[in-house]
Amino acid sequence: MIIFDLDDTLYDNERLSRRNTQLTKKWIQQELGLNKAELEELYRNLPKKYPNPLNGVTSLGLSPEGYHENVFGKIEPSKYLSERIELKKELEKLDEEQAIVSFAPETYCRRVLDVLGIEEFFQQVISASQFNSSKKQAYEEIKNPELVIGDNFKADLRPAIEIGIDIIHVSKNCKISQNHTCCEDVIQALQLIKQR
Repeated sequence: MIIFDLDDTLYDNERLSRRNTQLTKKWIQQELGLNKAELEELYRNLPKKYPNPLNGVTSLGLSPEGYHENVFGKIEPSKYLSERIELKKELEKLDEEQAIVSFAPETYCRRVLDVLGIEEFFQQVISASQFNSSKKQAYEEIKNPELVIGDNFKADLRPAIEIGIDIIHVSKNCKISQNHTCCEDVIQALQLIKQR
């Protein structure tokens, strides 16, 4: 089974990322009653301390369900994304089954996959929030995991390495000190898999 992260792995869309950030900040500000300066200070440091956004949310005393509802529940992926024909062609070439493991809720993941035109390729779609916000626990629930492809080393890939799953880091600025495969985008990652 090949496991993919969703956001910034299967697609890279700055507008969608900004919208996610805007909604997250708005929700945190409302829930905690922060002024703009307090919010900016908190939000600047949160991802550094908690690469896993669900852990960051719970560290503030907020719930993953509230995060899902007030952020992902208010984003319509079709406003930001479109079908990825080249990605679809590369996924068609894979013999292995595929899964999504994301910090986003399953319903949002499925909407994104549908807009991208690739939902049919994924046998499992898992939200890490089902596993105490742990991608490691989610990976352990998948039968025969061979490879994890993700953009965030700390949140997506380190948990895979800890349990002996191979990784491909999708990043234009890959800086991994260990000896792992880096690709600029998911298309390049999929092409490398076919060469194995």
